[in-house]
Amino acid sequence: MQFAELFDIRSHLMELNDLLKKTQGDPKAVYTAGGRTLFFRLETLARIGAGIGDKDDFERARALFKQAEDQIGAYDFYAAYIPLFNENKNCRMAFLAAFGEQLEKRKISLRDHLITWSGKEATETTKAFLQHCENIRYEDEDSFKEAFGKFIIKSLEKIVRDYQEGKYETDDIEAGLHELRRKIRWISLYIQVSQGIVQHQPSQQPDKKFTKYITKETLASPFMKLPVHTSFTQPILLRTETYGALSWMIATLGVYKDEALSMALFAEHPDMENCYKSTKPEKQTVADILDNVKTVSHQFFTIDRIPEEIISDIKSHI
Repeated sequence: MQFAELFDIRSHLMELNDLLKKTQGDPKAVYTAGGRTLFFRLETLARIGAGIGDKDDFERARALFKQAEDQIGAYDFYAAYIPLFNENKNCRMAFLAAFGEQLEKRKISLRDHLITWSGKEATETTKAFLQHCENIRYEDEDSFKEAFGKFIIKSLEKIVRDYQEGKYETDDIEAGLHELRRKIRWISLYIQVSQGIVQHQPSQQPDKKFTKYITKETLASPFMKLPVHTSFTQPILLRTETYGALSWMIATLGVYKDEALSMALFAEHPDMENCYKSTKPEKQTVADILDNVKTVSHQFFTIDRIPEEIISDIKSHI
């Protein structure tokens, strides 16, 4: 069994090639066409390759995909506010007056980066990435499941260890809230790009502790809809409750992250601060948000021990 075939690496690279041809290096076009999601996906695949294969083989591709995602993310940090204020002309004009220059700088930087994707280095790196993916082979489903499952388990164990050691500074938006969400999100991404090698199904008698996580919104999330693999017959099965709890945590931290970063960004611009607050039904301070992050993190990691529950699910299938 070949990693490249199981995860359909060629299709992802073809999608990237089509996107770059279609957008012709236009930053806004790449952004609106979902370029950030695609580069995220490719970086995820490179991280998996590094985890189940030779890490050095995948470092150049991982760094290249990450750089592109970072560039689009930096542009998105400002561009995402434009539609938020579209219905309020005064707020939109105030935003462009305060942050239009930063938005333009990010746009230029992204355009310059996209130019490099037509160069020799990027072409050689993506070709090497495909070759390294094709070089990772397993005798059968069981051997691949074991390697992939152990990779996810190792990633989860590190997140838990770092949380217990206080490496996520819960009083800091970037080093705490944002970084914690980044780490947890990778686990979901590993599962989503597996083409259905990981599935979930509900328990007959789920523990009551999962009730708070398995909301209608969680179950309706597109991240809960995993495909069925075309050739893998015995997937790793998670309980819907454990995978749903992971999705709930990522979504919840995402809301807190967006609100905290927005409040911090607009703190020195009273007009914009008022504009942003007018779009939110709840009036919270950054301190309130960080307190909420501490509460949900303690519940997720210490009381409900969701990562350990996911690890238990994986171990029962590898």
